[in-house]
Amino acid sequence: FLIARKGNIKAATDMMRNSIQWREENLPATHASIGDALSLNCLFIGKPAIDGTATLYFRSALFDSRKIPSEQFVLCAAHGVEYAIKNGAVAMTVMVDISQIPGAPNLNADIKFIQKFAQVMSDVYPERLRRLLVYPFPWYGKAIWSLISMFLDTRTKDKVILVAAKGEERLPSEVCNYVNPYDIPAAVGGKDKKTPLPNMQNTMIQSAVINNKVTTSTTTSTSTSTTTTTT
Repeated sequence: FLIARKGNIKAATDMMRNSIQWREENLPATHASIGDALSLNCLFIGKPAIDGTATLYFRSALFDSRKIPSEQFVLCAAHGVEYAIKNGAVAMTVMVDISQIPGAPNLNADIKFIQKFAQVMSDVYPERLRRLLVYPFPWYGKAIWSLISMFLDTRTKDKVILVAAKGEERLPSEVCNYVNPYDIPAAVGGKDKKTPLPNMQNTMIQSAVINNKVTTSTTTSTSTSTTTTTT
């Protein structure tokens, strides 16, 4: 928070309070709040990047804001970030695969989702985003990017890497500078053809277990402290 607010203690404190408030109001996510978005398998947590950061993949072709509000996708993404953090992640590498998928909605970029997701990453999880890779980025995408970048703050904008493909390249070679291609599922252009795509619905169960452990630990600690004080 201090880094995000350039050492301004008051601004960092206000930012931290707002972050805590947002998380209390929206998390932990439930099947009722993000179940529809999760069912589309449009995002998942992958294997760590080369630098050890957690990876969060988006499959843009599967997003369908005509049926599901953009806000639910944002909350779904926040759940993924929260899940990664609770499992030890310090920072995130976000991978956005914009390839088309036969039979999928394959809609144009959801500006509203991009704007809100960028805002959540910037305001609620400051400095957690190490980089955001968009691939394979088409030559005609510059016009779209000019529109999208208007909604991003400078620090977030500087972390976005647009990776163009060469010829019929499914996974641009530049992406491999950040994530081992054998750790990237084939479904998003990588060479890992054995590991099934993670089912984010399972993270809801695991998150519940983690939250329960944290609550139990806190309750036990409080009880012990009370007993000691009484004694």
